[in-house]
Amino acid sequence: MKKILTFFVLLIFLFSLIGCTEQTRTQITSVTTDGETTTTVSTTIGNTTTTTVSTTTQTTTEEWFYMTKDIEFINYSEEFVREDPIDTLTFYYYPYKEGIPFVDIEEFVRLLLGIIDENVQVEVLANQVSVYIESCDTEVESMDLCPVDDYWREYVTFDFDNTVVTAPSIDSFDYFTGNTETDFSLGLTLSSYEEEELPAFSADLSDYNFRFSILEIEGETFYTIPLSIANLFLTGSMFDVINNGDYLYGVDTYQIGDIRTSLTDPVRYNNDLTSDMRKESEKFLIFVFNTFYGLKDYKNISDFDDIINFTKTDSFEEQLWQFSLSLLDGHTAIISTGHTASYYNPGSLIEYTAYYNKFYKDYYGGCECDILPDEYFEVDFYEDLAYFRFNSFTENFRLDIEPYMNQIIAAAPSKIVIDLACNGGGVLAGVFQMLNYMTNDDLSFYTISDGARSSYTYEVEGDYAIDADFYIVTSSATYSAANYFTALAQELGLAKVIGARSGGGACSIKAIVLPNGAVMVMSSPMNLTYSTYETVELGVPLDQFYRLSNLTTYLTPEDFYGIIESMNTVG
Repeated sequence: MKKILTFFVLLIFLFSLIGCTEQTRTQITSVTTDGETTTTVSTTIGNTTTTTVSTTTQTTTEEWFYMTKDIEFINYSEEFVREDPIDTLTFYYYPYKEGIPFVDIEEFVRLLLGIIDENVQVEVLANQVSVYIESCDTEVESMDLCPVDDYWREYVTFDFDNTVVTAPSIDSFDYFTGNTETDFSLGLTLSSYEEEELPAFSADLSDYNFRFSILEIEGETFYTIPLSIANLFLTGSMFDVINNGDYLYGVDTYQIGDIRTSLTDPVRYNNDLTSDMRKESEKFLIFVFNTFYGLKDYKNISDFDDIINFTKTDSFEEQLWQFSLSLLDGHTAIISTGHTASYYNPGSLIEYTAYYNKFYKDYYGGCECDILPDEYFEVDFYEDLAYFRFNSFTENFRLDIEPYMNQIIAAAPSKIVIDLACNGGGVLAGVFQMLNYMTNDDLSFYTISDGARSSYTYEVEGDYAIDADFYIVTSSATYSAANYFTALAQELGLAKVIGARSGGGACSIKAIVLPNGAVMVMSSPMNLTYSTYETVELGVPLDQFYRLSNLTTYLTPEDFYGIIESMNTVG
């Protein structure tokens, strides 16, 4: 049985040495004779040097250096928390990848257990390392007693001989996701689901110039991969680690915007961008967007190598901004530019882009979205009309809207306006929690991921549906989860849509951390659709057009009453 995860949909529009232990430097000199290699390991910690001699079998002769550094781990996440945290992780640095930290797979997983699913395990066979999670849907004393039909195992395997990563599907990595502190699905119970089988996942990272390295030190073997690759595949779907050179920070996707505000200072990066960091970051960007970008087919992109070809002369930051803006995708944005002290203002690029101008015209125009706080709720009444305005499907949405909906229920209106003109999205569960006030029927949502179709049906808690005519107000700033709420409500015949066409935003967001420490969000492989499996990326068609951005002041409940009366008279 598939492990059902809480999906997160968020709009992030653009614009919006203490703790570091002593460094260890190790020289390994190998001399091969007739296939037998005598290896001398000299390790210096502070002023103390120890030397170990071991014999292994090798087919090549090489002399190389590496350096280790113990980094303090600080977890800022409020959703993914480990009770007994491990506070350090060893970074390995190699001369062929200057400035790029590598981590031992087993040590990295051990650091995060409890933040990621505590049942994640590591298995080594020859030069293949598998990180996996297995479970039995039937309660049994041991996995050996689990019925075949109730057993499932998801994994990712790193092949160190060929630098290849394999998994059952592109969804396999999400199974490592840990439990959140917040119950995002409050009042919702999954009753059924249907899923087409996803294709197997395989990626040859040598095509992108990545390397895996095996270290033999004092009889112990370390399987090291770049930190960026470990974070991409092993941290689950909603948690990431970010390194600024001195610390390793843990953050969750729910707080990703905090990196621009309250987490700006802690996640500030050193000005130590190396040539290798820049090259590897560009290759990482190509690989991730080729593999995980949810709108690749929709935008008719065959290979991001044709798009991401940064020059050496322009700043990396400027080219990163230009690339993200060129996709015309509100779910793809730069959060932090990484290991550099330079600053680039992307404003000059945005003002010439029609796609973003449309959003800003509504957001800063008649909708007056810019004057609202981050989480805003408003309820008002006129005649037999109730007006409810909110600008986010918040993390505690069910509890946040309850007092406002209770006011509406008590007033017993015949018309209800749900104003989403300034709503940029939020947690997907809130979509169904709001729909629960419009119908008592079970609710379904539909997705396409890596070409495979899926549907999930939820039972809703309680009979909250209000007997009234619903109207949803949208604008170009109505995005992501707000866009999907509108699409489902219209498709189910629960509401009419008025205003300007919504902005779209079909995919959940995926956070990524580049090798140079830059943090981005992008449209993930999960594409939300109608029941016909047509994407909602284009926005929702209107039942009544109304040019909100031409207004000098925002519409009042009385204004909406007049618009609705006019619609009903004409209709």
